[in-house]
Amino acid sequence: MSGTLPPIWWVLAGAIVFATGRWLQLLQRRHARRADLAAARQQGEGVLATLREMGGRDGALPGELPIDLTAAAGWTYRRMPSLTTDQRLIVLHEDAPRQMLTRFPSEEEARIVVFADGRIELFSEQAFERLLVGDEVLRERLQMPSITEPTDD
Repeated sequence: MSGTLPPIWWVLAGAIVFATGRWLQLLQRRHARRADLAAARQQGEGVLATLREMGGRDGALPGELPIDLTAAAGWTYRRMPSLTTDQRLIVLHEDAPRQMLTRFPSEEEARIVVFADGRIELFSEQAFERLLVGDEVLRERLQMPSITEPTDD
């Protein structure tokens, strides 16, 4: 038996090689998507800056994003009276999952979310759905109209 490895060691070595290969593949994919993620974050920052400017000029945020705001393409605006209403509220989010969040050994669809305090975060689709529920609860506590209900504008 000297000089030969038991079969379990070969299985273990194969699993390690497979896991290492998958990890390297995910790292490469994440690196390749980094520029797209940065561009999307910049776009979100730009739309938020425009909203801040509009809020400062008009004294309140608009009920909806202006149609001519081309930077807002692909974003959903969650209306609110002002950005100081509550810093935890969601102001913008991507209208569909366009990003991928790497979590070994797989990837998940994700969206970028912009909060009233200017934070920009990436959330998996599952976490995003829970975040929207929490945002609705917070809006209800602040006696703001629900985003899911139509308004009488």
